[in-house]
Amino acid sequence: MSLLAEAKLGETTEIFNLESADENRLASLRMVQQASRNIRIFSRDLDQPVYDDAEFVEALRQLAIKSQQSQIRILLVNSDKPVKYGHRLIELSRRLSTAISVRTPDAQMQRFAGAYLVTDRYGYIQRKNAIFFDGVACFYAPMDVKSLAADFDDAWKHSTTCADMRRLHL
Repeated sequence: MSLLAEAKLGETTEIFNLESADENRLASLRMVQQASRNIRIFSRDLDQPVYDDAEFVEALRQLAIKSQQSQIRILLVNSDKPVKYGHRLIELSRRLSTAISVRTPDAQMQRFAGAYLVTDRYGYIQRKNAIFFDGVACFYAPMDVKSLAADFDDAWKHSTTCADMRRLHL
């Protein structure tokens, strides 16, 4: 795990096997902290042990306010649990809605069993089954990232605005 903590986005070519929520959280945090522009997340319910972490949310916030070109896009299959729970990332997306967008994938993509995070043009974290935390992370895999980003962008085109993201002001 110490090698994962030292990985450099755009440089480290090693593929890290992730076996726990803690390893997924560390890999996600390291990638987002080093991101310069884009984050794409595909998740079933925003994996509370991974994405509802104060450091992770702060790293996303820093990226979002860093530049007007910063773009954080999240495809969220089921928003019920994170919205009811008060997930930090949901609250951040509501406050920074110009930089952070949350959408619901179409019915076909909702059947996709995996989960992934793509950072800029270099890094990715991927789990074949979103229920488990077994997966892989790589901080420099431009060809894999290009493929995952294309899949995400295609799913994004067919997604809809997540109604649960709207804040009601009464």
